[in-house]
Amino acid sequence: MSSKVLESLNEAHFSQIISSFAEKYGFLPILNDLKIVPLTGGKSQASLYRFEMGQQNYVLKLLPTSLNERNHQILLATQAGQIGIAPVIHFVDFQLRALIMDFIPGRTVHPQDFKNRQLLVNFAQMLRQLHQSSSSFPVAQTPFQRFHQFLLKGEAQKIIYPKQLSDVKKSMEEIEAVLQQHSVGLTPTHLDLNPLNILLTDKSFFLVDWSNGGLSDPYFDLATFCVFHGLSDEQKHFFLALYLEREPTRLEWSRFVVVQPVRLFVIAAAFLSLSSEGKIQYEKAILLNDFIIQHAERKADLSLRQIGLIMLNDGLDLIAGNDFKQTLSFLKDWH
Repeated sequence: MSSKVLESLNEAHFSQIISSFAEKYGFLPILNDLKIVPLTGGKSQASLYRFEMGQQNYVLKLLPTSLNERNHQILLATQAGQIGIAPVIHFVDFQLRALIMDFIPGRTVHPQDFKNRQLLVNFAQMLRQLHQSSSSFPVAQTPFQRFHQFLLKGEAQKIIYPKQLSDVKKSMEEIEAVLQQHSVGLTPTHLDLNPLNILLTDKSFFLVDWSNGGLSDPYFDLATFCVFHGLSDEQKHFFLALYLEREPTRLEWSRFVVVQPVRLFVIAAAFLSLSSEGKIQYEKAILLNDFIIQHAERKADLSLRQIGLIMLNDGLDLIAGNDFKQTLSFLKDWH
């Protein structure tokens, strides 16, 4: 094992995990010769390692220390693998905080991929497959719960947020209220469909990093995917019609429109609350679409504060638009 890997992964811990896995499947591991490759991409990158055994490639994922989070991730990853939209889980050791899954020989998607209409069709079908699944998923925290938790965390650490966040809190409360007024059934969801969490192999998609997922409002997935892949209004309408297998009703389209800023504001609250700066000044950030491309190409070299401000700015632009305002008003008045 390389010294760099050993800096982030205890050798004895790894040996225990691999030995247990090998025993289950009848492999004879030669741990000294085992090559371990840290995987990059996504927020969980530090906990993912690729290795080969029995002429197969696998990924070892180290799980969180929190018992609840560990249970949640194991259940979601297992169910998603069984549905066929995520790597299949072959081994779980709760005490060693590890699971081992298939390595998917693909690549993370790039927003430009979805200019290919067939790929947009395929992704809509895959997302519908997830949302229509009868698999037993645990209930997810709502984005609104996450948003308020992040804000409270930052306040406890004496973070001074941009003054615009007070307006965002009101908007999030309004959005949550109209979604409850026009509620839909909870379905299995991923809740973090950014490009680094979507793998493409040939023309099949696989979703990774299920940390946020669970039973939730499916519109969060629809909106997050469209926003974080830079889809145009025309592409968004096309995608939603593909997903529904028909033209969306006015109510469906309206729900989709008002949900679009939600994930942006959650990430803004998360990243701003993690900033080491005691005071965060609101400032011009690069455009979201520019960041999306940099992020997908792993060229984004920005601080947490800068990323938080990008999300905040773009979310504020969305809620300031006439389309959002008129749609929110329609949902409030519609009975």
